[in-house]
Amino acid sequence: MTRKDYTAIAAAFHKMVAGEQCYTRETMAAMVLTIQNVADALASDNRRFDRRKFYQACLFGEGL
Repeated sequence: MTRKDYTAIAAAFHKMVAGEQCYTRETMAAMVLTIQNVADALASDNRRFDRRKFYQACLFGEGL
C-alpha cells in the first residue's frame, strides 16, 4: 500500500470521528479500537508505518 492509501483510510476514519452525529462513549471506544486494529494491519504491511501520524490523521485530521 502507498501513502495515498493510508491517507484515504485515515480520512475516512476522520470523517466518521468528526461527524456531526452524537456518539456515545461506547461508540467512540469502538471506533478507537477499530482504528488501532487497522493500524496493526497497516504496520504489519509496512515496517516504516508511523502509528502516531496515522492516529493523528484519523482523530484530528492532520495529514500523514
